[in-house]
Formats: sequence, structure tokens, C-alpha cells
Amino acid sequence: MAEIDTFNYIRQAVLDKIVSDETSIQEAFFEERSEFDGSPAAVVSVSQNEALYNSQHMDRMTFVFQIRIYIPLTQNTDVHDVEIRMGKAYWEVLRMFRKRDVLGANADFVEPIPSIWGWEERGEGIFRFCEINLRCVRYLTNQT
Repeated sequence: MAEIDTFNYIRQAVLDKIVSDETSIQEAFFEERSEFDGSPAAVVSVSQNEALYNSQHMDRMTFVFQIRIYIPLTQNTDVHDVEIRMGKAYWEVLRMFRKRDVLGANADFVEPIPSIWGWEERGEGIFRFCEINLRCVRYLTNQT
């Protein structure tokens, strides 16, 4: 794996994991959307990164991805039902990334960090969302 592509490999592995696992999440994207075809839907975006260069042999790169799960509140849905569905999708994502080596060779370890729940008005209406931060760490050989 070329080190310059490490970030993109990790980001793609996170999205692939969400799409491929047997969960209630219907669709997942890298970019924000105003409308979704399926529900719940997930958006994976970059939140932050950190680097630690204090070793002569290895550098520690940490990429934090934000996974936002969206469920629309429509006239035909009950708020309680939306809460139950969100709780299920939230728990599925937390469990999906519970093993440190879940992304294989793409990341040395992964740590899901629960963040926030809220309501958001988007293009097609009001959505319940939850946001989970996913810390992905990769050690790279020091190229001095």
C-alpha cells in the first residue's frame, strides 16, 4: 500500500464495512446529501487527523471519521418508531467497529467514539441523526 493513499484506503474501508455488513442501514455515502433513497442512511466524512512523529522508526497517523446516520421524520412515522430505529442503527455501527482490527491491513486499530444525537432540517424535511466518531490509527514506517 502506498503511504500517500493510506487515508483514502481507510476511508473506503469504513464505507465498505458499513455497506457490506448485515445492518439496517440502507445506503452510505462520502458526501452530504439533501435527499436519501433509503432509511436509515449513513454519511462518512472526515472530522480531523493527528500525527505523532516521535519515533525514529514509526509514525503514528490518526484519522477521525464522522459517521452520521439519518432517519427522516415523516407525517406517517411516529417519533417513538424513529427513536427505536435510530437506536438499532446506532448500536449496529458501534458493534460493527468494536474489534480493533476490523479494517484489516488498512488500519492498525479502530476505536468508535459515540458523539451526539440531534434533529436536523434537510432538503426533504426533518431528520433524526446520530453522529459517531471513528478513530482509525495507522503506523507507518518513518521515511527519513
